[in-house]
Amino acid sequence: MSPISEADLDRLADYTAGLLDQRERERVDALIATDPVWRDAHETLLAAQPRLDAALAGLGAERLPVDVAAQLDAALVREGEPAATGTPVKARRSWRRLLLSSAAAAAAVVAVFAGVVALSNSGGPTGSTTSNGYRGQGGGAALSAPGRPEDLSGGAATVLHSGTDYTPQNLSTALGANQAKDAATGPQPAAPNAAQNAPGAAPDLGRLDDPQALRGCLAAIVARRGGTPSVVDFARFQGRPAVVVVLATGATHRIVVAGPACGLAGPDELYTTPA
Repeated sequence: MSPISEADLDRLADYTAGLLDQRERERVDALIATDPVWRDAHETLLAAQPRLDAALAGLGAERLPVDVAAQLDAALVREGEPAATGTPVKARRSWRRLLLSSAAAAAAVVAVFAGVVALSNSGGPTGSTTSNGYRGQGGGAALSAPGRPEDLSGGAATVLHSGTDYTPQNLSTALGANQAKDAATGPQPAAPNAAQNAPGAAPDLGRLDDPQALRGCLAAIVARRGGTPSVVDFARFQGRPAVVVVLATGATHRIVVAGPACGLAGPDELYTTPA
């Protein structure tokens, strides 16, 4: 017989998968820290996670039920019919404008985020470009490589290895810089330790260099916060190794900072900005 109830086991499984909200997660944290039964059950779930992942991976893609596919086909046919005059046309145009503005906003955030990384790394003397595409600095530290698009959770995302030491203020700048870039105050100051943090300067993140591990990390973040990853930066947050992820959520964006254990038992979230 299980030492805790079925309902509590379900809650513990949701906790392990990173699906609980912050208040419920804190309650389970306290139970694991103070109750040996909960602690043993949590350790058992963590030990079983690799076997569960392997079993799920072997199942393959789930086929869309025939009746659901038929309903989708019918809806697409109706969508292709001539639209009636009046409000429906206006609504359709409004949706089209919303989709276009969302796509433009997502592209702007990618550019702005990369710009903040560049600004944060520009505190020292300018160096030359090496044969592998990294820019060398006067003191020998390497700056970030150009971002590369990768097919990750929810679609393609730009992956950076800036090593930047972010702060909550830097992250806020990344979201708002597209509105302030022409302001008279000029660019925001770089993080104090940004020049010392080269690509690879956070060895604790090596596990997430594996695409499968990174996809698992992003899936855990999306499960908790929603949205679609558009930028992933291997960096630091207040001196700690961290993966900084920009999530596109409709017409808005959120930045989530995750620790090296991201994807093992939830997103290992260190910090997040409001959506």
